[in-house]
Amino acid sequence: MIDFTKVPNIHYWTQRVLPCVFDESLSYVEKINKLEEEINKLIEDYNTFGQAVTNEINTFEGETTNQINAFVTQVTDDINSFKENVTNNINSFETDIRNIVEEFETAINNDITTFKQTITTQQEQFETRVNNDINTMQEVVNEIPNTVTTQVNAITQPWLVANVPAMVESSVANNVNKVFDVDQLYNSGTSETIGDINNWTETGIYFGTTNSEFLNFPDSVGAGYNFWCIVGHSADTSVYNPLQQNLYISNGNIYYRSQSDIQAWDNWYKSNISVTNIPYNTTIDFNTYFFTSTEVANGDMWIGTFQSYDKWLNAPSGFKVGDIALITNDILYAGGTIINVERVTKIGNTAPNAQYIGKTWSRCKVGTTWLSWNPTTLDYQYKEILKNTQLNDLTETGIYTISSESGVTIGGLPSTALQYGSFYIRVTANNIGTNSDEIIQEIINAGTGASSYTREKQGAQWSNWKKIGAELVYSTNKTFTIGNGTPYWWDNIVTTLKYNVNDMPNYECQIDVWNSMLTGYLQIPLVVGCTMTNYAGTNAVNLTPTVYCPLADEIVSDQTFTMNIKVFKRY
Repeated sequence: MIDFTKVPNIHYWTQRVLPCVFDESLSYVEKINKLEEEINKLIEDYNTFGQAVTNEINTFEGETTNQINAFVTQVTDDINSFKENVTNNINSFETDIRNIVEEFETAINNDITTFKQTITTQQEQFETRVNNDINTMQEVVNEIPNTVTTQVNAITQPWLVANVPAMVESSVANNVNKVFDVDQLYNSGTSETIGDINNWTETGIYFGTTNSEFLNFPDSVGAGYNFWCIVGHSADTSVYNPLQQNLYISNGNIYYRSQSDIQAWDNWYKSNISVTNIPYNTTIDFNTYFFTSTEVANGDMWIGTFQSYDKWLNAPSGFKVGDIALITNDILYAGGTIINVERVTKIGNTAPNAQYIGKTWSRCKVGTTWLSWNPTTLDYQYKEILKNTQLNDLTETGIYTISSESGVTIGGLPSTALQYGSFYIRVTANNIGTNSDEIIQEIINAGTGASSYTREKQGAQWSNWKKIGAELVYSTNKTFTIGNGTPYWWDNIVTTLKYNVNDMPNYECQIDVWNSMLTGYLQIPLVVGCTMTNYAGTNAVNLTPTVYCPLADEIVSDQTFTMNIKVFKRY
């Protein structure tokens, strides 16, 4: 480190006038000289300090430069070594790949050469054997006129019938079958050009496995399937020898197309009915998904599981999460117009939801316009309520039953008289047109009280319950006798009902008559009628039933009958 020494201040005594007595004080000139001396010393010290700083800087700069040069040299050496190693590895890899490719090409070429030689040899052998057999047969035929006598019909004909079919089967048919030997088929993986199905123009059978490298396959054929493709030429060669391709996929689908013009192939057409799984969690549009191309055959079917209407666009309303649907596509041709008929059937559910199982929706497309969905079957299904349930929660179309012995309670009933009765609830959820948010509930009662109730819901609001049918308001039994020549009986019955002129049109009387002791020819009397009037002097309703027995003259003594009288009030 550089040590800097501070310069002290100048302190000299100076006389401002000429002294009378001489002492140690200095004159102005002497003081200036002293100041000059001190300034010169400062200049020398400054020069010495500057030189020392310069030397230190030069030393630091030299050491730093040496360190940087050494670092650059080391990095350069490392980079050159890395490049050399990478280059060597790449050259080695390239050499290995070229060797493998050359070995593969050599093997493929050898296999192709062997295959061609085998085909050629077998074809020549086949032709030789067939020609020999034909020549042999021709010699036999040519000798017949010269050697056959009057015994031809008795000897030669039975021999031909017995021996010629066997000769043909053994010598000709076996050779023909060798043409279709699997070993002689075209393997789609043996050529670069064979990867494009448009290049399959040689008569034969092509086989392989579908993958992403194949070109011009039908769009709906996925990867990983085995296939056979039969290629042949039609018999009509007047203009061009037309080609035909029949493609058989291991998933059961069959496609066909032809090349009636040397310039281009026709579209692929699907000829079989297939069932396809709709991928889970996939967004599809019912307007387009099932009618993508000519590769959809008439009657094709799809199966899928409903998740939400965000996934199944333009699907019929009424599906719940987990519903399993079967979709069928039918195509009609009417007067040159293509009509698509789409049918959707709920066939199951992955959750305990049996609603609408078996229900079918259908619609059709005329030209480019889809018509509305229409439900066609099973709008109602019977379902027993087995747990405590709120009426507001019954919103699915169906008929819900409950018995008095079940112990199940239903919340929100319009009458306490229904709680332990036997009744069923009919729910109609309208999903068509402007009333698609409308739900109607009906309660049909088999117990006491009003026979039925009804209400409706539009949006989130339920209406009040309305009674319909008749309510039992009065019941009594009456015993009477009739017979011994007296055909009629009547009586006044004063009820507990209050007479009100406005209520009287709503009252209805029901009468039943019986006699458990009836024997022989005696019949039950006929009820002629029953009038309801205001009982004199009271506000009660008076009933006057009238009974007639047409066989009263034949009854030698009065017979006792029981009459049950019920009064209902209708709403």
